[in-house]
Amino acid sequence: MDARDERYPPQNGGYALDSYRPTTEMPTWYVSNQPMPPGPRSTFTTAPFYKATDELMPSGLVGLVRVVFRKVLPIDASR
Repeated sequence: MDARDERYPPQNGGYALDSYRPTTEMPTWYVSNQPMPPGPRSTFTTAPFYKATDELMPSGLVGLVRVVFRKVLPIDASR
């Protein structure tokens, strides 16, 4: 889960926890293995462990990186 998503309103279908124990049912889309409904959030977790005020963790690649293209695919502009 991305700490930046915590700045947006919940998009979890009403799912809630109390000390890491669910107090409501899981969202229908989650139980049905469907994609998350569209909205500003890009992630969903069953146990949030970031707060909106948390610093983002540093990330990146360490060392030499080589990108090798095996096949050129067309870009779907509708996505």
